[in-house]
Amino acid sequence: MKKKSTCASCKNGCMRCMPKGHVELMTMLLVVVFGLVTVMTIANFRMRAQQEIIVQQAQQIESLK
Repeated sequence: MKKKSTCASCKNGCMRCMPKGHVELMTMLLVVVFGLVTVMTIANFRMRAQQEIIVQQAQQIESLK
């Protein structure tokens, strides 16, 4: 008798037990989330650098007065 592979031994949906479509969906979701986090981090660093430049320019303007 062949033993049926069931998901009874897996808790909370391990990758082998999920249907193939779900694994692809989860992978896509992880990639999208990781991409968004990366983009947000880069944007945050750029904004911080711009903010420092603005502060420096404001200080230069104040010193000229």
